[in-house]
Amino acid sequence: MSYKSQHGFTLIELMIVVTIIGILASLSIFVYHQYIVRARITEGLVLVASLKNLVLENAASGSVNADGGLFKGMPTAPGNASACSAPGTCSLLGGGGISTNVTSVVGNTLNGSIVVTFAPNASGTTLELWPSAQGAALAAGTVPIGVVSWTCFSAGKAQTAGSNHAATMPSRFAPTECR
Repeated sequence: MSYKSQHGFTLIELMIVVTIIGILASLSIFVYHQYIVRARITEGLVLVASLKNLVLENAASGSVNADGGLFKGMPTAPGNASACSAPGTCSLLGGGGISTNVTSVVGNTLNGSIVVTFAPNASGTTLELWPSAQGAALAAGTVPIGVVSWTCFSAGKAQTAGSNHAATMPSRFAPTECR
């Protein structure tokens, strides 16, 4: 009597493989979620790029705070119907729901700082960007001496260059330059 050998996997081997696949899937879902949130946050930084140039132009011309300061000319209503022309803070496009990922972008006319508030699907937190020249914060009405650099802040990043940020974005979502 001859016996045929059986080929295949035992139940234990199959269970181990399924467990390993489950662990890998759960890790990849977590990493994918962080990737999606970071991509949404990048949109906010793209929106801010043109405002950074506006701040540099106004700083170079010595724009005074009473006329909108460092954000003079920033569109504060859809369709560029009105522009920032008063001291304090100005909101890009009126500050209401700029996109599905960015809730508001607010600029401080005195020191040029920018606060980007993200929608809940993009972490629901804030990032702040502060300009400085030679280690000192910018000031409306004063032409900066030297190169103007920008510092991006997330929660926990140390204050620098006269900044007093209150950013709330956890570093795990923040772009590298903001950590």
